[in-house]
Amino acid sequence: MTSELIHSPDYYSKLAATLRKQKQFEAALQHCHHALSLDPRHAEAHYQLGHVYAQLQEFSQALIHYQRVLELDPTSVKALFNLGNTLAHQRNYDLAIQHYQHALTLAPHVPALHKSLAQVFTTQYQLTQATACYHHLLTLDPVHNDQYYQQLGHLELLKGHVQQALAYHQQAIQLNPNALELHSHLLNTLNYSTTHRQIDILQAVQQFNDHHLLPFSQAILPHPNLLDPQKRLKIGYLSADLYRHVVGASFLYPILAHHDHTHFHITCYYDNTPTDQIHQQLQQFADQWLPCFDYTDDQLIAQIREDRIDLLIELMGHHPRQRLRVLAHKPAPIQISYLAYSNTTGVTAIDYRLTDAYTDPFPLADSLNSETLLRLPGSYFCYQPVDPIENPPLNSLPALHNGYLTLGSLNTYPKLNPLLFQVWSNILQQLPQAKLLIKAQALGDPTLKQEFLDTMNQLGIPTHRLILKPNSTTTFKHLSTYHEIDIALDTYPYNGATTTCEALWMGVPVITWVGEKHVSRMGLSLLTCLGLQSWAATSPKQYLQLVINLAHDLPALQHWRQSLRQRMQNSPLMDGAIFTDRLEKLYRQVWKNRCLHNNAPFL
Repeated sequence: MTSELIHSPDYYSKLAATLRKQKQFEAALQHCHHALSLDPRHAEAHYQLGHVYAQLQEFSQALIHYQRVLELDPTSVKALFNLGNTLAHQRNYDLAIQHYQHALTLAPHVPALHKSLAQVFTTQYQLTQATACYHHLLTLDPVHNDQYYQQLGHLELLKGHVQQALAYHQQAIQLNPNALELHSHLLNTLNYSTTHRQIDILQAVQQFNDHHLLPFSQAILPHPNLLDPQKRLKIGYLSADLYRHVVGASFLYPILAHHDHTHFHITCYYDNTPTDQIHQQLQQFADQWLPCFDYTDDQLIAQIREDRIDLLIELMGHHPRQRLRVLAHKPAPIQISYLAYSNTTGVTAIDYRLTDAYTDPFPLADSLNSETLLRLPGSYFCYQPVDPIENPPLNSLPALHNGYLTLGSLNTYPKLNPLLFQVWSNILQQLPQAKLLIKAQALGDPTLKQEFLDTMNQLGIPTHRLILKPNSTTTFKHLSTYHEIDIALDTYPYNGATTTCEALWMGVPVITWVGEKHVSRMGLSLLTCLGLQSWAATSPKQYLQLVINLAHDLPALQHWRQSLRQRMQNSPLMDGAIFTDRLEKLYRQVWKNRCLHNNAPFL
């Protein structure tokens, strides 16, 4: 090595870059600092130092060095780009957007800049601007158009434009027909459609299985599990939602908290990275907790088989972060779909789907599902509030001091559609003093907000009768929105589940609209569990009439305001011990059947 190289900051910066790529971060840091000791104004050394700190997630330090690069070279696109990425990691999204946009003025044809900008716009629910970014990428970077069409489909779903979302997903699949994840996005979107029936969805998921998974199912290895009907059963839960997510925190939590560990060994396969208090509590309920985010499908298959799991409960279905390829190899002798995905998966390697007689009535639903249906007595939901500490107190009926009735929906915007808007406008015309409150994060997008206002105006509902609420920053603030609502309007065809439970918890009656599909019957399941099935309509006409009847009975509304929470607490819906006991009995029954018939389905 020449003396010139030894004293060259360029040499040490390049060496640091090589070491950084090899994840030798400590050595890379040393070489960066050595380069800067030779030349404190060496921009590349500051850049590499920022990059190393960013990879170590020491974002404050990374910011210092990226900003130093820009002081030395204001036209450094890579410093602007990485500064934007670092700010986005710190959730300083507005400033991140500014840096991405500045970089684009210097390098307008760099796809990575447009992608990062689109991702931040999506995170901020600036959906119109995110859409523009992906449209630009279609021409700028056509080799990845399947991904961009998928993202456009996701954005159109967030906007409530279901048919356009489906069209984009179809385009993505046409470009990359072997991408399983692209196909799953389309199947998930079908649940929001007002035009697709359950038979259409069944055919779509069967096509998915035939194309993507059936070859794996034909090479399933035998299971070494001991076929003893009385043994301590090994139950595995596979999910990406085992943290402060409604699936983990509100619906799975009471199950894990009440499992009988004498007769059941519980393993949780956590396929994600967030950690929080709920995650820690759930972890304590498991006999074995395995983070598997970094596992390949083959590694996870091998792990589940090695763990000798008897019943594997998959909790994702066709939602993002699903592991259906793993299920297709059948690493456990019995596989069951439950909870997060509210429909049949189409996966023939999944034996059962946990449900109830309200969401999937016998015998009609049996022929419309690829799995054998396991119907729990009562509702298949078991609920608890995400965080009891963040529960607002009940208040008196808003109509008593407002002088008018407030109808409301806090469901996500994809569940809202022109059919609902027509029915809701009919209700408001029957109640000329009433107002409609909508709380949806998507309405923070100015273009989408105006589109909604224009739609309602065209249906005869002036803007002054509409109350649009921004997204809440805490659970307490979110639930406090119900202090302003007298009657909650459920969505159709995709009913609320968490939102329905939250409304009832806050003393707000929910009128639901029951349809054919599982997602159109979740409200019925929840209300029947509370003995309130009279709030479930089977037609838009009955839905309207139920709202009108309740709106004209303020004493009844005030009664429900003060009694619904207690009614929930005293109901099977919130009795985790009884629910889990029933669930464990089903687990035991299907296992006994497996032992007796060595693979015959339990009916």
